[in-house]
Amino acid sequence: MTTRQITTGAEAPALCEQPFRVFNPESAPGDPRDSLGLSPAMTLAEFFARFVKAVWFRERGASRSTIAEYQQSIDYWVAFTADPRLIDVDDKHTSDFVVALQTLPGMKSETTLSPHTVAKHCRHVQTCLSLAGPRGPRNKKAQRLLVEVPYLDPPEAIAEEVEDNFTLAEIEALLKAGQAMNLPRKLPVAHAIWWPSLLLACYNVAERRGGMLRVTWAGLLLDRPEKYPHGRLRFGRSIRKGKKRSQTVPLNEISRAAIEIMRTGRERAIELNPGLPIWGWPSGRADREWGSWSNFHKLFRESLLPAAGIPPERRFGLHGLRKAAATEMAEVSLLASQFLLGHQNAATTMRSYVGRQQLNSGVQQLKQPSGAAAALDSQQRRLFD
Repeated sequence: MTTRQITTGAEAPALCEQPFRVFNPESAPGDPRDSLGLSPAMTLAEFFARFVKAVWFRERGASRSTIAEYQQSIDYWVAFTADPRLIDVDDKHTSDFVVALQTLPGMKSETTLSPHTVAKHCRHVQTCLSLAGPRGPRNKKAQRLLVEVPYLDPPEAIAEEVEDNFTLAEIEALLKAGQAMNLPRKLPVAHAIWWPSLLLACYNVAERRGGMLRVTWAGLLLDRPEKYPHGRLRFGRSIRKGKKRSQTVPLNEISRAAIEIMRTGRERAIELNPGLPIWGWPSGRADREWGSWSNFHKLFRESLLPAAGIPPERRFGLHGLRKAAATEMAEVSLLASQFLLGHQNAATTMRSYVGRQQLNSGVQQLKQPSGAAAALDSQQRRLFD
């Protein structure tokens, strides 16, 4: 491990040799102020169990699936690096981890993990290492066990064309099929109302499945009609993916109508309890009639999509409506598409949501200087003269 010489004011010019990544003395092993027993002498797996999983994830309200994904990444770290002490993690450990990930088998036979999956596991491990490092504006919960954090360098993930969004014709077919659905049972309104209402709201609001099925009537904001004539729909951070930020989306005529039709026969109940979900899908184990999120996903893909005549290779999840909205909105404005999705930067919108046809369309319509084609024609003639 690289070393450096450290001097302190009281002992200068006396020199002492320390590891390049030294830990904060305030977090030294056995420090009585550390109620969690955290130490730079512990391994990353121990740090994950004792702080990341027990404290950080709990405070953020992370889902079981998110915790499971992080746990898998940590398990790979243990398998490929032998899980050294935090203070001993160096570039060889991080390199061994990245290289070993690329040898794991992929989902399809005779393939290895995709660069995107490798990058995901690296991102999870990097988050845990950063939480053991110094605090900063973007890492407010770091435990200051390390002065300098080791960094992983995953392979570049080449962006693929976005092809998992429904077309407008497919959405029209879904609306027709939804009116004939008879599942799930015990809906608050008729199936012919619930399915088209949910589908149109998902497309126009572009929120993820969890947010759509958890948003309540209290989230319908009608307080500024002069600026938002159809109102707004607010998704609190507690019901959104990652639970980082709330999102408030302006409604248009169709999305407002899709919401209002869900009042049918429920006016009094909504007035007494605005905390009722607009669409709702209880995911607790006690509710056997509805079941988990995976049951909705299964019902959507195995019942509604086939009924709509969507071919197997085009049977995306409800997320396909969010991506369809992003693609259509990008035709109007990429910035508006970014804000609609709630992304902090346009790169995420372009990389994972907006189809490449927008780029192709823009390139084809790029204005050219006068005489550009003639100039090329004259050069062509000169080459063949």
